[in-house]
Amino acid sequence: MTCNRVVIINNGKVVAMDTPAGLTNQMKGAEKIAISVIGPQSEVLETIRSIGGVMGVQAENAANASVNYTVECKLQTELAAHWPGKSLPAAGNFSSCAASR
Repeated sequence: MTCNRVVIINNGKVVAMDTPAGLTNQMKGAEKIAISVIGPQSEVLETIRSIGGVMGVQAENAANASVNYTVECKLQTELAAHWPGKSLPAAGNFSSCAASR
């Protein structure tokens, strides 16, 4: 007998719970976006994580004042809509340098 529901735990936290088919559909509906942001890393991470559709974010190497982030999000998530004029929301005083899918 196969299971009806699957739970995925990462570092002690439940990160996904659904049927096998539901999890498969969720995985197909994600993309990774690379962005470079100038600003305090902890505030930038907190702000990005608060955006609807973001499933995960990882800070990578820092170049000068900017830090590169890889953001995993649901398809069609418009990160730029959350910082018109290339300024992230009021949670911090930072600006986006570049973004690519």
